[in-house]
Amino acid sequence: ARYPQGPEANDYRDEQASLSKKISLTISELIRPDLAGAKRKKLLAKLEIEEDAYTNLLNRIKTARAEHSQLALPQAISAHEIQYHHLDESSAILEYYLGDKRSFGILLTKDSLIIKALPSRAEVEDSLRAFLNMLSTPPSKQFLGVGAGRRIYRELVFPFEHAFPKSIDHLVIIPDGILNYLPFETLVLDDGITFEPKYLIELHDVSYAPSASSLVYLKEKKRRTQY
Repeated sequence: ARYPQGPEANDYRDEQASLSKKISLTISELIRPDLAGAKRKKLLAKLEIEEDAYTNLLNRIKTARAEHSQLALPQAISAHEIQYHHLDESSAILEYYLGDKRSFGILLTKDSLIIKALPSRAEVEDSLRAFLNMLSTPPSKQFLGVGAGRRIYRELVFPFEHAFPKSIDHLVIIPDGILNYLPFETLVLDDGITFEPKYLIELHDVSYAPSASSLVYLKEKKRRTQY
């Protein structure tokens, strides 16, 4: 993370280093093959608390950095403007909002805007944690997370699959909450083929943005620097 200027910068740096160390130690305990079920459940709960603390810290750093820099944050921009001025036929934006009772996903393409209800924040978190732990496990001859990757694809991406034009080759993900930890490239398409899994990255180039407004701001900034 980029830290805000000032005397508190060292405090942020130390806190981030401490939380990173705690998360690494917890994950290293979770991947032990002799780990008992009760101990594993306790460690998963501990990891959840540590990850939430790390996310809150990053948000605090971001807020403090904006206050110190006194720079205007990107202005909110309408979906209509994004569609007609910043999206082409080969790109799409998939944005997520996690809520307590239900979550939502929004797919924005050049010609359409699709909104789908998704599982609640708690359900999404429960669904992702085991998969994220598998991704942090040292690689073996066979990736053990294919089933989980396919299930998460069904939950988060499949509801929009019918709306993806065939021309789409670039997918921009705007995650929320725990989805910031999920590499969407590793999700497995739910095509009924189990012996040869097909990953999302095989269909689309995947990139990430903190918000649609920030994405437009960065694109405009890059365009201005080229002239």
